[in-house]
Amino acid sequence: MIARFFINFSLLFSVDALSSLEMFIIEENSEYLGVSKTKLMEHAGMAIARFIRSRFKPGSVILFVCGPGNNGGDGLVAARILAGEYDVHVIHLGGAEKIRTEEARSAWKVVTNLLTTLKLHIVKDSSEISRYEDIFRNADVVVDAILGTGVRGEVRGVARKAIEYINSLAKRKVSIDIPSGLDPDTGEVKGVAVKADYTITLHAPKKGLLKNPEYVGELLVEPIGIPYESTIICGPGDVKVAYRFRDEWSRKGDNGLILVIGGSKLYSGAPALAALAALKAGVDLVVVAAPKPAADVIKTYSPDLIVRPLPGEYLTTTMVDDILELSKRFDAVLIGPGLGREPDTIRAIRTIVEKLSAKSKLVIDADALKALKDVKLRGGVVTPHAGELRIMTGLEVSTDINDRVEKTVRASKRIGAVVLLKGRYDVISDGSRYKINKTGNPGMTVGGTGDVLAGLVAAFLAWCKDPFRAACAAAFINGFAGDILKERIGFHITATGLIDCIPEAFSRILR
Repeated sequence: MIARFFINFSLLFSVDALSSLEMFIIEENSEYLGVSKTKLMEHAGMAIARFIRSRFKPGSVILFVCGPGNNGGDGLVAARILAGEYDVHVIHLGGAEKIRTEEARSAWKVVTNLLTTLKLHIVKDSSEISRYEDIFRNADVVVDAILGTGVRGEVRGVARKAIEYINSLAKRKVSIDIPSGLDPDTGEVKGVAVKADYTITLHAPKKGLLKNPEYVGELLVEPIGIPYESTIICGPGDVKVAYRFRDEWSRKGDNGLILVIGGSKLYSGAPALAALAALKAGVDLVVVAAPKPAADVIKTYSPDLIVRPLPGEYLTTTMVDDILELSKRFDAVLIGPGLGREPDTIRAIRTIVEKLSAKSKLVIDADALKALKDVKLRGGVVTPHAGELRIMTGLEVSTDINDRVEKTVRASKRIGAVVLLKGRYDVISDGSRYKINKTGNPGMTVGGTGDVLAGLVAAFLAWCKDPFRAACAAAFINGFAGDILKERIGFHITATGLIDCIPEAFSRILR
């Protein structure tokens, strides 16, 4: 049976405009939900064609200037749809060998099959633009499909020359999604950008469009079939923007240094599981600071772990200064797994958290959560289940998804940190945004899976420095690894088995 839930979308916060990063996440998550980028490109092309038909007479000369990316692919689809009804010309900057994505390549293949209704011209360098002067001059409308929201920095080469040529024409100019050369987030023009009469932006306005209307002209927003749910689920897009792709020349430490503060006389497994999860995610180094009885055991789990023994059987206030000094070397600090609830341990936790939470590199889990009743933080991530959230805030959370969303948002505002509320469906909020993670399965109720999740949050936080994005990405990967394990062995899941599936979860998403 497929589990379903229904969201009250009035809980969503209204978003007037999106950043390029947010748009990337939404498109990736849309594909994860089953609406492919090829389909989105088809809908984008239809939207552009609808606009052309609404403003310009059949038979008009329409010139599409297309780049090699998906913005150019949108233009190719629109050109194909209008071919025959209008006198359509396409100037493609680069040709087939420069096309960068499968969906743009698919759009190109169809256009090259149109022998009679569309005229295709390929420009490979700046010097060739002038060959098509007559085509530019005779066009009634020029459609700018050169650069999209993924482009940064100053426009150079053949794209710059094409934009300069377009701007020199006294023709109607239509830009797809964003005028080429305009920064989609800041609205800045670095060098040159198309000065459009109309900008047909897709799905939602981009932030930069609202900051530079001189280049945008009349702004129209066109839906392209992106599911509304792609804006609130955790998915591959969340992982890709939070993951650190390794540089070929990176050195030890460049890809994440994590400190785990955990363990006690009674518990050694929890901090080890969290540390091993972070290592399996791909960070360079994890150090576990644990009281000596736990440290001695943790050393036997894996030679990959570096263990820093602390004197005594529990974390105490006498260790706080040394831990704070040690923490300065790390990109993220996880505190809580296996610490226990001794009175002096609780005092130590509260002091460490107070000092580190403002740096937003802190992940708080397990026993540390129970020590923070009514404490106001200044950043970081807390990872409670419903019972721990009740201890921290007094909020009772039901299994109703809308109640969980509403309470998580309230809790985040009250606590002062990102809340990752664990459950069959995880809810993540920073008090102004929220997301829901649907990966995972009932087999993950076994002990230790929450420690694995905390280690993953620390890994992503070390990479992206954004607590909300780190929590969303970690929740997805943790549940996805659990689903891979369930595929193999059913509900016979263990935390160590879950850790072993983390690399495959990343591999399936990042490929």
